[in-house]
Amino acid sequence: MSEADPPLPAEASGRASSRRPAVIAAAGFLWLLACIWVVHQGGITPAPDSTASLIGLAVIVLESLPLLAAWWLGAAGFGFALRQRGVAQVGVGMAVLLLLQYLAGYVVGYAGAISWGLCVVGVALLVVQVVIAQRSKADELADTQRMHWLSPWWLLGIPGVAMLIVAACCPPGTMWQVEAMGYDVTSYHLQIPREWVAAAKMVELEHNVYAYLPGLMESAYASLMTMRGGDPVGSVYLCQLFHASFALLAAAGVASLLKSYVSESSAAVGGALVLLVPWVIVTGSLAYNEMVVVAFAAVGLSLVAGSAHPCGRTGLSIGLLAGAATLAKLTAAFTVALPLGAVLMWRLLKDRPIRQTIAPTVLCVVVGFAALSPYLARNAAWTGNPVFPFAGSVMGYAHWDEARAERWDAAHMLDQPMGERISSIWRQALGNTGYGALGGAPTPKETKNIARFEREGGVPVFWLAALAGVICAGINRKTRWLAAVLAVVLVGQFVWWLSMTHLQSRFLVVTIVPLCVGTGLLVGKLDGRKLSSSITAGGVIAVLVGLPLTLAALITTWSQATQLATFDGQRVTAPLWFLVDGLPAPHGMNTMQDLELNDLPPGSKVMVVGNNQSLFYMQPEIEYASAFDPSPITAKLSGDVTPAQLVQRLRADGITHLWLGYSELDRLHATYGFDDGVTSTRLHRLVQDWTHVGSPTSPTVLMVVPD
Repeated sequence: MSEADPPLPAEASGRASSRRPAVIAAAGFLWLLACIWVVHQGGITPAPDSTASLIGLAVIVLESLPLLAAWWLGAAGFGFALRQRGVAQVGVGMAVLLLLQYLAGYVVGYAGAISWGLCVVGVALLVVQVVIAQRSKADELADTQRMHWLSPWWLLGIPGVAMLIVAACCPPGTMWQVEAMGYDVTSYHLQIPREWVAAAKMVELEHNVYAYLPGLMESAYASLMTMRGGDPVGSVYLCQLFHASFALLAAAGVASLLKSYVSESSAAVGGALVLLVPWVIVTGSLAYNEMVVVAFAAVGLSLVAGSAHPCGRTGLSIGLLAGAATLAKLTAAFTVALPLGAVLMWRLLKDRPIRQTIAPTVLCVVVGFAALSPYLARNAAWTGNPVFPFAGSVMGYAHWDEARAERWDAAHMLDQPMGERISSIWRQALGNTGYGALGGAPTPKETKNIARFEREGGVPVFWLAALAGVICAGINRKTRWLAAVLAVVLVGQFVWWLSMTHLQSRFLVVTIVPLCVGTGLLVGKLDGRKLSSSITAGGVIAVLVGLPLTLAALITTWSQATQLATFDGQRVTAPLWFLVDGLPAPHGMNTMQDLELNDLPPGSKVMVVGNNQSLFYMQPEIEYASAFDPSPITAKLSGDVTPAQLVQRLRADGITHLWLGYSELDRLHATYGFDDGVTSTRLHRLVQDWTHVGSPTSPTVLMVVPD
């Protein structure tokens, strides 16, 4: 072959490079299937009688994919309309789509045609982008900073994706003891959307104070329910998978930021680690709102701290992300919105004269408040107080009184000296299982702070790697500013957590973004140091951090399922294959089919007192209230009521049955407080002669109101 001939090795290299995406995608898919098998089966060997569950998992995922695709492709389209590209295009576009669905639910109402229509508009915009790209012969869709997501190091995060998928396919109420078995999901995150869907609109719910929180994700869940034909219970897995999918956006956001400072491989490691953090698995697989906050924080940080110089479009995008994050969870105002706004101003002042920083900053603030305005206007219309149930002493208590507002405030803030608060950093953050700490001591039992893992105070491998990365980045001139940003963001998030919360470990989940960026920087710093011909120090660090996180997440996932009773009276942790697709639940699962009240005759009306654990699964007409609202039975107990008078008052309102949670009433009185006249002792005295449906010795009993 002459020297003029094209060099074959280069051609071969080009062909190999073109095949690289397909090879990595195929390897990732096979690795995902293998990980799903292990997580679902509880090991490598197949569990007996698990085939139906595995098929059920596959059906759930396949049925959910079209709706998930509609949302995410639609989001990409709206992001294109705002002239964003890559990860930012999807993240900012999703903020827009969520806001549009929220506004539609409040102003117009919830209907499948509306929810589908908004998604279709976004998809149409994406099609326009594809057509433009083809006509200009510029493959914009593939040009996301050389597609850093193609690195084989993304395979490190696949076990986390498998855990998210399997756990999200378990019914709410069957997973995560550390989160009270998803109590918040069945009592308000999905219960409120269920009531909004029934009303066909976002309406005021005086009996559930959580309906007055912004509710961006609750509105999204209502939209998803309407897209599935208005079937709330049949949409639970879809809602959980939708929330879990934001973990992928968070991982991509972290990698996108890192790609401006380190190699593709190191960026992929930082992104993959997001998917392995136990708290991400726990919160991400539930129909919560945490992953939206984490995802928008990651995308926002990639926009303001990445390689591109901020401009007016950046200010617009940060305002949308900050506003949407706060609309998803109010605490994001302090953990996401303020940090992103501060970093944006810092970056603008760093790169340009002061006069050129005004327009992007003002645009960010205006757009952020505009995103919040539907929530503020809604609450003002409902209660006269735009931020109810907060600031009652200034803006009014609405249907509450001062004592009830004080009880709400006391429940959401621990009265502790700052010294004791600072000491909680070790057990709730650094040495917490939720952040991958290994080992530790058994956790003491509490009645109020029940959101604690079985062990605390372990070796903080993840935190140590992240902090080492921030320190190393601070030494290097190229990454010094990013290190300062990460340090300031972390300190700010901890100051908020220590001073304004009741110190739940979960509330620090947004710190995962700077932690994973810091770890990615450490891997990048050591990536060039070869320990052998094929092993680098950075790769070793990636494995040394990723493996403990994977083990901690897997142990947490397998050990945090519901407890089942055996024939000999023992309690055992249910295997995941037993829980997956478990809505038609066997006895003891505390889901829809295990509730005696769902077998009541047509026309029954149940008053729920004390235990709201299974609200979402209750099929008859019910009257209930959140733990902070006036109990529906409080007015019926006014005065020195007799058993006969109580029966008369209940029957006058059409109440045929009473669902009474004795133990939960006792717990609430001992912790957050409850209506003074509603105690288990008094209620037991009044209803002791009533007929029980089911076991009269259960913690929660169902009784027939006498004729």
